[in-house]
Amino acid sequence: MSDQRRYGPTSSPSKEQAAEVGGTNLLAIDRLGGHTLRRELEACVAALPTQQWATLVQRKYFGLEYAEIGAILGCSEAVARARVHGALRVLRACIGDQL
Repeated sequence: MSDQRRYGPTSSPSKEQAAEVGGTNLLAIDRLGGHTLRRELEACVAALPTQQWATLVQRKYFGLEYAEIGAILGCSEAVARARVHGALRVLRACIGDQL
């Protein structure tokens, strides 16, 4: 297992990397005229509780398995899974009307 996967990211993602969330390229949304949607999504992500945000980033951005996320964040695999599910549920509710 790489150090990044074992200990989490060693640096912050670039703007381009951070714009890729859960397989959705937010920069592409911008090019398609989704400036408002992108800003709303960014606001929704920023409003997530810290633990949900960290778990979501580890899963969707870095592609870590739930067991790896649990080991990094000091929680069980089931808790990591529940946090990601909860974060996605909040994001869907936040921008669901837009999609």
